[in-house]
Amino acid sequence: LAVKVLDASGSGSYSAVGSGISYAASKGARVINMSLGGSSPSSTLIAPLQQAAATSVIVAAAGNSGNAFAPGYPAAYATQTGIVGSMLIVGSVSSSNVISSFSQTPGNGGCVASGGVTTCFKDVFLVAPGQSIYSTYKGGGYATMSGTSMATPYVSGVAARVLGAAPYLTNKQVVSILLQSATDLGAAASTATSPGKA
Repeated sequence: LAVKVLDASGSGSYSAVGSGISYAASKGARVINMSLGGSSPSSTLIAPLQQAAATSVIVAAAGNSGNAFAPGYPAAYATQTGIVGSMLIVGSVSSSNVISSFSQTPGNGGCVASGGVTTCFKDVFLVAPGQSIYSTYKGGGYATMSGTSMATPYVSGVAARVLGAAPYLTNKQVVSILLQSATDLGAAASTATSPGKA
């Protein structure tokens, strides 16, 4: 299900992104990939994300502003009440599993208490290959690109494979399986005090 929320130059509004999330969820999308993001929060995104979190695995790019920065938005809503447990944040690593210099990281922030459990960005953060990824490109050609937007579809693809093998699983069970089965890459995959996982 392709949902266009940005214009030809890659710009758009959070309201358009929110509408896209709602549309995908209403059409029964089991996995929603968001290779996009911005640096500012927007309450416009919260209700659509909560709606989608009831049934969909939501996978969002961490952002490309560098290791010193926490995840951008909508990724930073992954720990919010009504969304937590259904959403993953994805950072980028090189082919040698070292965090990409451009990748935003979980740090020690984003902690939200919900249902007696505190979840932080590091608890819902995965990494995947995001450097020099060769793929299809607009206009019908191919290109090599880098960014957390390249890493995010890897995680979405794994979520889809899990659901393909076991379609009876809930979205939260799929998120839990991905987090628990990920390889701990240690400090090389994250500048946070907690290890990154791939």
